[in-house]
Amino acid sequence: MTKTGGRKRTQKRPYTRRSAILAGLSLPLVGGLVSASIPALAAAPMLGTQTTRFNRFKPGSFEVTALLAGTRTFPDVHSIFGTNISDEEFARVSADANLPADKAQFFFTPTVVNTGSELVLFYSAIDTYMLESDGQQSVLIVDSANHYVWSLAYPDWEVRFNMDKAAAATRRQIFGMLSADKLPFIGYHMPWPASGYVEARDDGFQYAPASYQLMME
Repeated sequence: MTKTGGRKRTQKRPYTRRSAILAGLSLPLVGGLVSASIPALAAAPMLGTQTTRFNRFKPGSFEVTALLAGTRTFPDVHSIFGTNISDEEFARVSADANLPADKAQFFFTPTVVNTGSELVLFYSAIDTYMLESDGQQSVLIVDSANHYVWSLAYPDWEVRFNMDKAAAATRRQIFGMLSADKLPFIGYHMPWPASGYVEARDDGFQYAPASYQLMME
């Protein structure tokens, strides 16, 4: 604002792309759509949730492909995970992880490894496989962890799938190795796209999903 001949005059700010964006953001919302001169389109059918069906990366000269063979929602998950802890503790841990405590989404992810001379499908019975090519290592885990929170993060929680209740020691050994060596892994039951890292946390661990690390050659 400036003075000219004793009168105040307002200076107009230049119209920039930034001001246009801010102006658009300030428009009121009506029914979820911005009330501006945007043409309405014809109705379209809902398509439902969707995801990719494979995730591929290349450790060394190997080509590793995780395949989403299936996924489904399971109810009453506390009867499966954390069978040795109270309902209150299970609910608290679930809430802290932003998860419902009454159901879970299960994933089933077999992995195919192309070595250049062989094509190998890893589906199950051994819990852990170590892959190494050109000095780069990655790990495939099957039933070592059936859930990224209720099994991996809390290895001492008992899981109904484990016939041997001493499985906690195996989980601690495997996840401790992954954490200490900072090795990427594919988990048969991890949330899709099923690849990530393990970080030590308190008395347990934490699953850290891969971002772009495994995309780079």
